[in-house]
Amino acid sequence: MVALDFVTVNVAFMVAYVLRYVFEIGREVAEGSFVAWIDFLPIQLGVGVVMILSNAVSGLYNRETEAPLDESSTILASTSIGAMFILAVVFISQGYAYSRLLFIYTWVISFVLLSLSRIVRHLAGSFMRSKGIGMMNVLVVGGDQLGKMVMNLMASEPSRGYRPVGFLCDDSDGDYGRFKWLGPISNLGEVLRNGDVD
Repeated sequence: MVALDFVTVNVAFMVAYVLRYVFEIGREVAEGSFVAWIDFLPIQLGVGVVMILSNAVSGLYNRETEAPLDESSTILASTSIGAMFILAVVFISQGYAYSRLLFIYTWVISFVLLSLSRIVRHLAGSFMRSKGIGMMNVLVVGGDQLGKMVMNLMASEPSRGYRPVGFLCDDSDGDYGRFKWLGPISNLGEVLRNGDVD
């Protein structure tokens, strides 16, 4: 995910460059203020690194997959912090030699593209899991009402990515509907060694 985000931020910078310096969106670029894209390349790579570090500090790469809306709010916060840092560094070192709009466009486009990539990944993952691809095989320990509720929930919502392979319970005498009884809880070690459990 880090490499994809780095590429995404670099694409956002290039799109921002085209919008600002080629199409001159925002206001006309004075002839003496035009900067070739190749001259921006070191800054572009630096922007990519800063955005990735900002995402990492915000915990974007350390957590389980969240709902896209939750991830988007984290991305908004991390790209905002990254963009403020970049603006500060560039203008302390270069003054007003570069268009500020370029960096504002990069921030907005980075947020949009990073959020879209998460939404597409989430939708693709949900679709694949609904077809049985990429599922985690889960063993449920306990066959009481809570255990049965957990198994039913996992089976009814495959997009969550869990597939119950069975359950262990001391008080059961057989399968519970489509869920296989794999013996008493004392069989846990054997089932984990021999069964198809993730």
